Amino acid sequence: MKSICILIVLCFLSSCANFPKEYKEPAEFYVSENILYYKGRITDFMVLKALELANKNEQKITALHIDSGGGDARSGIVFGNWVHDNGITVVIENKCFSSCANYILTAAPKVHVLKGAIVGWHGGAFQETWIVGMRWYEYLIPNRKASKEAYYSSGREPWKEEETTFFEKVGVDQRITTYGQISKLNCQNSTGASGWNYSLIDLKKLGVANLIIDDGELALRTDDIKTTACRVTLGDI
Repeated sequence: MKSICILIVLCFLSSCANFPKEYKEPAEFYVSENILYYKGRITDFMVLKALELANKNEQKITALHIDSGGGDARSGIVFGNWVHDNGITVVIENKCFSSCANYILTAAPKVHVLKGAIVGWHGGAFQETWIVGMRWYEYLIPNRKASKEAYYSSGREPWKEEETTFFEKVGVDQRITTYGQISKLNCQNSTGASGWNYSLIDLKKLGVANLIIDDGELALRTDDIKTTACRVTLGDI
């Protein structure tokens, strides 16, 4: 027991030595004329402050330029509802993954994916399997994994309701968030990609129209970021 305590202290001290010297917000945003620019993680606080800034702007915001790897799903739904309700054109710079693709891309009446940008999905409220992240020290706590699984399971019910309402509202097939996890479509497992995306033809089948993609089709990888995608083809269903 004593040796375990010493190990914990040493690991804690080691991790303290690696703490960043300055705190950095998970996202940054600003408004220029009629455009809201948002870069970084989607979180409750960041979305709240970004939309507050947008709604107070003298000019009506008509476009959102976003670069995000995703973040909190329910905050993404809030962001997506704002995009849909205000008829916001979405311009994707660099990356739009996870909750960005789920709820912001799908909510927009028009989407412009800039050259070199990558878009991808990797799950939603109704996915069948979940991986509960555990930090090294949590394995030392009895029943920690089971308690975390129970906590996340209970929290998914409100998310399921909100997600269902959202996709009914925007007129997009909710399975856009989970098609890539169907066994015979699961290219993510076989390729090791960060997620998956769809062709323009299949996106239209799913209810996502009015896309302008500078690369012609959604990219599967880019030169300047590590995030990758594989292509799910709905004709394989």
